[in-house]
Amino acid sequence: DTGEGLHRTAWDLRWPATDPVVLEQPEFRPYWESEPQGPLVTPGEYSVTLAKRVEGKLIELSGPQSFTVKSLDQGPETSSDPAAVEAFKRKAGELDRKVQGAAAHVGELENRIAFLTVGISDTPRATEDDAQAVRSISARLTNISTALTGDRTIGSRAEPVPWSVSQRASIVYQWLLSTRSPVPGLYKESYEIAAREFADVLTDLNAVDRDLDALEARLESLGAPWTPGRTPGH
Repeated sequence: DTGEGLHRTAWDLRWPATDPVVLEQPEFRPYWESEPQGPLVTPGEYSVTLAKRVEGKLIELSGPQSFTVKSLDQGPETSSDPAAVEAFKRKAGELDRKVQGAAAHVGELENRIAFLTVGISDTPRATEDDAQAVRSISARLTNISTALTGDRTIGSRAEPVPWSVSQRASIVYQWLLSTRSPVPGLYKESYEIAAREFADVLTDLNAVDRDLDALEARLESLGAPWTPGRTPGH
């Protein structure tokens, strides 16, 4: 708040959320759906600095002020190694950040492919090989999407489907956000599975990126109508 008067703000004692950036917030949020949040910090020494931005320049108003975050009385379920718990949460949060970002990127690529498919049909110099190429890339991207977020077609029929990378990564991270207990072994195992599967998915996604860029460059050289993802003349 930059209005006149005295303003107060409170730190929720959490690290920043790893969710993708959203410019427009929903008008209605169900009571069971909380705001994005990061994991709890460990007890210890922290500092805060007050600054303001004027005409694009950041001006420090008050130097670092140290304060101590103390733990409430520990129960038997509280870990004796809070630093290790926090380290795992942040590691799981980083994986969840990458998985969510990859899933969003898949949506962007699907949009580019949809436009490019039409663009090829509207380009006289384009060949059947170009049409086959975009269909092949689209099929590969569908497989990547299924691995990342699951098979929605089968799931919609209430039939069992294998856990997706996104499901594993999200559950491991989200369910540990507010706990101070030791990380269960099952969560560590699920993290390792998700991390391993995501590495394979990311390799495939990067390959699709490169091939789509190359196809778009070819269509640009053929004088294809503009489609999202490319700059005319490049």
